[in-house]
Amino acid sequence: MLVSYSDSESEGEPSLKSETVIVSHTAASSVSDTKIIKRPSHSCSQPPDEVTDPLTKERKRRKLPVVDLSGNGAKDGSSAEMLPAMKCKGDWLCHAFLEVHARADLTSLLHKASKDGRSQLQGIRETEIRQGESTLHVSLTRPILVRPHERQSFVLIVKEALNDVAASTVSFARFAHLINEDESRGFIAVEISVGHDELQTMSSRLDSYLRTAFKARPYYAAKRFHFSFLTADLSTSCAPVKDGTTHDKLVKAQMLSGLARDLEGRYGPSLRALPPLRLSRLGIRVGSQVHWVTLVHVHTSM
Repeated sequence: MLVSYSDSESEGEPSLKSETVIVSHTAASSVSDTKIIKRPSHSCSQPPDEVTDPLTKERKRRKLPVVDLSGNGAKDGSSAEMLPAMKCKGDWLCHAFLEVHARADLTSLLHKASKDGRSQLQGIRETEIRQGESTLHVSLTRPILVRPHERQSFVLIVKEALNDVAASTVSFARFAHLINEDESRGFIAVEISVGHDELQTMSSRLDSYLRTAFKARPYYAAKRFHFSFLTADLSTSCAPVKDGTTHDKLVKAQMLSGLARDLEGRYGPSLRALPPLRLSRLGIRVGSQVHWVTLVHVHTSM
């Protein structure tokens, strides 16, 4: 689940939303002239701990610059990802994903599973799932932080990376339990089976481009493409409904794992029986704004 990100400087900024149709084997959407902007040094970079006074020859401790960790910067609400440990004031959180349009059959199944989940565990939050609306997504990248002047470059680089990529058709494998890297949140998610290879290709391309442009960390080595629909904060209450006691993270994680097994047993066969779903819209999130790109594949005759 991708909760809408807030951004640090969105107020008063012109809207960057766009709709682009990418057609393979054409130059219409080519952005090959995109310039890769190297990051300048920011105020959050750490200078040497000690300096030498040229007059007294004495070594003095250098004060580190203050880093704004609260501010109004972007907040992460994505599924199995974690924000970088430190960010500077003014950074924008960026992310690439595929939109999941929930059909009536998928919406109905997820509502049943969500109801069961909320009836078993306290403190678990449900994604509001509305038929035909893009409230669910499949992540293709980790969230990364960029400077304000790099926002447009991020959008163009993602479009360039997936310039000739076709829409993907996916089927669903199972209900699963996932935890983010800092173990602060747990998720009940639906994993992708058919279509995994196509998503792997997209994600790997993005890894390469974003690593070159922003030194971004690649998406996970063992990629488990999924969309999540239930979220639990492992740092707060996530106890059984009839149990008011406090549980540590390990116990809470075990409870979520048990819930995933229960949902898989009840609804797994119905999930796998659903018709394939076409993922044809790429979302490029920059702060609170999303640029939508429609993926279209054109077959050329030989």
